[in-house]
Amino acid sequence: MNCFWAALAYLFLTASAWADGMVMQAGAVPAEVRIPDQRALIQFTNGVERLVIETRFTGVGTNFAWVVPVPSPPVIEEASTGLFPTLQCLFQPRLRHDVPRYFQLFLGLLAGGYLLRFLRPGSRMGGLDVLACLVAGLAAFANNPFAAIACVVGLLASLYLVEGLRARESNWARTFTFLSAILFVGCLALSLVAPSLGGARTQGMSASSTPVVTILDRRIVGVFDTTTISSRDAAALQDWLISNGFASPASRGPAIASYVKDGWVFVAAKIRRDDPALQTATPHPLSFTFKTAKAVYPMRLTGIDNGPLQVHLYVFGPDRAEAAHFEVERCVHPVYPTQTIRHGFDLDSFTKPETLEIAHPLLRKWVDGSAVATKLTAKLMPADMRDDVLISWMPFSKKETILYSPQGACIYAANWAAGILAATMLLAFVFGAKGEKRAKQLVKFFGVATASGIIVATVVYCLLPKTEVRFVRTRGIPARQTFMSLQIVPILVSQETNLDEARARLAPGPGEHQPENFLSGGLVHEEDSPGNYQLLQSSNRVECILYDARGAPCSE
Repeated sequence: MNCFWAALAYLFLTASAWADGMVMQAGAVPAEVRIPDQRALIQFTNGVERLVIETRFTGVGTNFAWVVPVPSPPVIEEASTGLFPTLQCLFQPRLRHDVPRYFQLFLGLLAGGYLLRFLRPGSRMGGLDVLACLVAGLAAFANNPFAAIACVVGLLASLYLVEGLRARESNWARTFTFLSAILFVGCLALSLVAPSLGGARTQGMSASSTPVVTILDRRIVGVFDTTTISSRDAAALQDWLISNGFASPASRGPAIASYVKDGWVFVAAKIRRDDPALQTATPHPLSFTFKTAKAVYPMRLTGIDNGPLQVHLYVFGPDRAEAAHFEVERCVHPVYPTQTIRHGFDLDSFTKPETLEIAHPLLRKWVDGSAVATKLTAKLMPADMRDDVLISWMPFSKKETILYSPQGACIYAANWAAGILAATMLLAFVFGAKGEKRAKQLVKFFGVATASGIIVATVVYCLLPKTEVRFVRTRGIPARQTFMSLQIVPILVSQETNLDEARARLAPGPGEHQPENFLSGGLVHEEDSPGNYQLLQSSNRVECILYDARGAPCSE
């Protein structure tokens, strides 16, 4: 009868460990979505580069000017505001929080191996038996509020079982010990594996001998009034910029002169910001398509009178991209799924694929067919920006960045410590001393192995790249709240025929808060980026397009 109750206790112990994969936990998301000072998309093929630039600026007033040098006269296009949030979402490092708890399996194997090897009916319980039961209790640790209870119950159940089997001298008791240990280890292994089973015109001179500035193109592109100019005289070009409302301090003279000497042209763009308050603003990006022998990101003007800048470059091209002062954060072969507006919107669409899938309509249009996608990141000092960033192509080598939450790093380090402990004790069991010296030697080995495991775990934890996370109480993935809020958007605007009325209906009322977007950061808002929506005016109604984790459009 004692063995029967002990078996129930072991089963309860196993169930405690197994429940870890079933209890709905708090989802972990990055504590902060950081947006760099500059983000750029570069797509290069056959001597033609598409450069899409987003610049964030701070200043007082409403009129702002922007001068972009490029190697040859460009074709300028407007980019949507959701382009770079989509790229950031697609390229962000993988966050590991729910790391498999292999240390539970190692501890369970260690305790079970000892009991199978040394447990004999009719003998007294010793200190090593108590220690083995303690290890079995620790193996039942689960990441839920009942973790401590599970450990205590596991310890008591193990002690009860061992005491009962040592007191009875029978073969069936030894058989039961073997079967219960196998059942315990098997279920524990299943609990660790199961959750993982559940992706142009030509520039020239005027008829006179005085060097002048040539206007190559002038057009309105989105919120920008753009003028493409060229000159063979740097002073004349600076005078034109100043007379047309573009600030051009004397400190920029050498950089402008170097571009003029190299035969580059300049795109001078003006933007008007409605709010005159001092704040950071991000206008929609601009796309420049031009001919060039080498892929380049202009920086000589940016580095003047500027402090350190955080720059992210998303480069699509024939091979792995590299650049001086930049680190390769991710390099993969992108996948181009069939481009259609999918009807229906479900929770699975908020699961980020393991592969880099290019499904955002504008991004797909501009980079379709590129063999390799590379994300380059750098914090550039003024000295690093004296020259333009030249992209060089290297043979493909896959690179991905993985970040751990503090809890994930602890579990990963514990797995190493438990593995060292289990391996050391296994060697002691097999090759250790026999007879009366065995007990003392096992205790010595256990102490050395435990100390070694703690040292290794500490080193591993310190070396792992970590990031702060925050927890969102949801059932399933953290994006569920965003998903539920987006489900409501088409319903609210389904009867509206005017965009202004639809937007007014979606505005939060008094005391209400806009739901948070766990995919691309910030609050859920109107934008063509993951976790957000876009309202389009058709002939007789307002159409709502939702965007999933890949930036793919979905229509209800």
